[in-house]
Amino acid sequence: MEWKNFCPAEYKYLVDDKNYLIAWKDSCGDYSSPHLAYWMEEEGKFFLLHSWSAFPVIPDIFCEVPKLPEVK
Repeated sequence: MEWKNFCPAEYKYLVDDKNYLIAWKDSCGDYSSPHLAYWMEEEGKFFLLHSWSAFPVIPDIFCEVPKLPEVK
């Protein structure tokens, strides 16, 4: 799992309606715990999955959600 800085150069790698882990820095400079969010290409923003909020969030870092092994 590789965290990337969130900047306009990274937008081209984001996939519409895909889930990502995101985090942001608080006022002390510490990162928040990871939050599950989805990327909406049309808006160019992340939205949190756990709250189904209509308000976008701007993270400082993000990474793809790791794929789980297939259950047989």
